[in-house]
Amino acid sequence: MAAPTNGEEMWRFSAGTGVDQQPRWSPDGREVAFLSDRPHALRTESRPGAVQVYVQRRAGGEARRVSAISGEIQGLSWSPGGARIVARICDPEPVADSMRGEAVDIEATQRFCRLWSLDPATGSALALTPPRLQVWEYCLASDGTSALVIASDLPEESAWYGARLTIV
Repeated sequence: MAAPTNGEEMWRFSAGTGVDQQPRWSPDGREVAFLSDRPHALRTESRPGAVQVYVQRRAGGEARRVSAISGEIQGLSWSPGGARIVARICDPEPVADSMRGEAVDIEATQRFCRLWSLDPATGSALALTPPRLQVWEYCLASDGTSALVIASDLPEESAWYGARLTIV
């Protein structure tokens, strides 16, 4: 829903059939990026129904998918200039674990969460952090040239307590 700040009535902004979440205005206010689990036609490696990044014009129209991520997207923000979308994305769950339908030790397989940069025009993705650095939280610098992250060398929940503040 879109809620005007001048007291006018709210209206439905997105008409997708999935659950839309974490909306973020672009710096110029012309677009909104958000996560959604709406149906898509990606290959099975991308887990149809898995959350992807979408962008929609403020003026309305249909949202367009700008990611094809096989991992779990857990947050997003626009770069200060609006040219990129930065997302915290966790490694995909091993297929054997996700398909067997029984109890799984969630820390048996290390799944790191990293920062990625997505181009909303082309959908291309670029890793901003190395493969074995667990990013717990992040904040982009106002000039867009770096990010401040809370990171650890291991992805286990207990590693968060020993995490460090790092600039990437």
